[in-house]
Order: sequence, then C-alpha cells, then structure tokens
Amino acid sequence: YNNYLSEFIKFIEFSNKKKIDLFIVSIFPESFSEKINHLFSEIKLKEQNDIYKKIILDIKEIVHKIRQFSEAPILLTNYPNTLEKKLNLENDDIFDNIEINNWFNKEVSKIVDNFKSTHLVDLKKIAYQFGYNNIFSNQYWYNTMLPFSNLGVVETSKKLSKFFFHFFGKNHKLIILDADNTLWGGILGEEGINGIKLGDNIPGVYYKNFQSHIKNLKNKGIILALCSKNDL
Repeated sequence: YNNYLSEFIKFIEFSNKKKIDLFIVSIFPESFSEKINHLFSEIKLKEQNDIYKKIILDIKEIVHKIRQFSEAPILLTNYPNTLEKKLNLENDDIFDNIEINNWFNKEVSKIVDNFKSTHLVDLKKIAYQFGYNNIFSNQYWYNTMLPFSNLGVVETSKKLSKFFFHFFGKNHKLIILDADNTLWGGILGEEGINGIKLGDNIPGVYYKNFQSHIKNLKNKGIILALCSKNDL
C-alpha cells in the first residue's frame, strides 16, 4: 500500500531512456490504504477525506512529472461510486462516501482539463452501465490487487482501445452508407418519397435518429459517402 509514488519515480528513471507512446494513470484509493472500503475495518470520515486529498495531490504530481519529460498522451481514470454493504450490513456513511467520491472525480476531471494531451477514462460510466459488482471483483483485488472482474477487464480494454485507435491513427475516418433500409425504411424507387419510413413514429424514428447520429459523426470529421443502386 502507498508505494506507487516511489515505484513511479523508478519508472521515470527507466522512461527517460525509452520512448514511451502512452501513459495510463489509474490509482484506486484501495491501493493507498487498506482501510478504504475494507470489509473488516472502519475509517473515520475525516481520515477518508485526507486520504482522497493526498491521492489527488499525488496524481497531480505524477502527471506533472510525466509532462516534464514527455508529450505522450496520458489516460487518467476516475473512480466509480460503490454502494456495497459491508458483510451485508447497512452502511450509515454510504452517502458521505458518495459525496467524497464525487469530489474525487471532479478533481480528476480538473487535472485532465489542466494538462495538455490528458484524457479521462470514465470507469464510473462503465460501472454505471454494467453494474459495479459486475465490473469489479473483491476476490481478484485481494488475490492479485487487480480490481476488475473478467467482464471489467473486457469492458475497460474496449474503452482503452478506442483511445489507442485514435492516438495511433487506426480509427475509422470514412463511413459508406446504403440508402434504402439504411437512411430510411423501405425502397424509395418502389414506394416513392411519401411511402418511405422516416419521421417521428415507429419505425421511421429509428432512421431519423440514425441520420442524426451520422450527422454528428460528420461534424466530428468523419467522411460520409453514399453507395446505392437507387435511381434518385
């Protein structure tokens, strides 16, 4: 516990001799102190606050040191809220813990905004989408200090891969679209402009929302192309 700063300094000494393409900074409060979210221990609210504040200072220091010798992208993770009960008992401090976690994540977002080429990996969103207990595993944490379950590893890897594709030029830049039953429902050449399905009712709303989505992609720089046999 609480050894990551010394380990990071050793890593900096190694990194100065190598070209690093990407940095991932992910510090879970549990790695700082065994008292955080431990099933068999209690921690005072002030002590927990102090630990979280110290972790934020450490993260700032780590990102600052990286920027001193490298311009490589930095991926910084936030920290999901947990509503977990201890030994199936009600936790009276659960809402205080949520407030602390929310503060922690806001501070992480500030760090992302304040340092160039630093990006947020939203673990909180992944946990919300799939469920905290499905993404994280106490068993894996206590056995290996890896916080993720098998599903958590898969979903976090998917999230990270999107950044990798973007940073290293492997992301998609062109979308080629058909027209019939893609941009609208039905076949325009057979049903006419008034016969196709496109609008606010089902199923036309599906195509309308799809068009809005690809327009958003176009605004982000994606090239759209049409490939259709339709006689327009």
